[in-house]
Amino acid sequence: MPFAEALNEQAEVNSKRLGKLPAKSSLKQLHFAPLIKPVAPTPPSVVNFWVRQAPFVARSYGNQSNGCCVRASQAVAATRMERLEQNRTVQFTASEILRVYYNMTERLYGGGDTGAYEVDGLSEWRKPDLTFRDADGMPHTIDAFLKINHTDVNEVKRAIAFSGVHGIKVCFALPLAWSKVNPPTTWDIPKNQPMIGQWLPGGWGGHSTFCTAYDTVGPFIAHTWYEGGKEVYYGLQRVTWRAFLAYADEANLVVDSIDSWLHQGLLTPNQAGAITEAVNSVSDQKIQ
Repeated sequence: MPFAEALNEQAEVNSKRLGKLPAKSSLKQLHFAPLIKPVAPTPPSVVNFWVRQAPFVARSYGNQSNGCCVRASQAVAATRMERLEQNRTVQFTASEILRVYYNMTERLYGGGDTGAYEVDGLSEWRKPDLTFRDADGMPHTIDAFLKINHTDVNEVKRAIAFSGVHGIKVCFALPLAWSKVNPPTTWDIPKNQPMIGQWLPGGWGGHSTFCTAYDTVGPFIAHTWYEGGKEVYYGLQRVTWRAFLAYADEANLVVDSIDSWLHQGLLTPNQAGAITEAVNSVSDQKIQ
């Protein structure tokens, strides 16, 4: 391969910065299944609310040049959540997402562009003094996050369907084979392909994403690598269920506001009470 071409290829890879550190567990993590009993034993075959809505503009929030995907994907999620609650698109700046990212790495990891653990990012999203603010200076927090069994496709589908239009956070240990696979091409792994070499999980790195939809082929995730244009055309990546099972290493249902979910009928009073009690029993950041 000519040297100039190799440099161009490396530049393309570098424009998709990875920053999700390997999955780690916490004794404080709450689980989706015990707290949210699925209404139906079998989830729908297709879930895609946002396809009927005005598309979002794809935003990277600095993730093209910084390993901030854990916090940047939170901004993607918050944009959708606030569209639901406020019926408008709230604006977050890349500088604000990078501010909370680098503050986080300084406090937890010694500083610098270290990437972040997903569970740490989710925990900090709950705290008004550690979360990001919109263009009007308003902090955006969540009330709770519930760990999903990412190795159970039906549970992942139930979580996405249960979340209604809110979606879930999904993380991947990406293989190098996917480093040049861009939407609309699907992330997949050949049948019976050994997960070695360029197919080794994490061979490329870790990535934190946001997911609101799936069909019979697999889920659709929102990248934080693209800037401008309609996200629906090049910011949404389809992943086959086979590839999801091979490379997803974490998934969490995010409850941005217990009260809002109650109002929308997504949570019953019993479910909301159970989540509130469980969160308040393990966290110093209480749900009121």
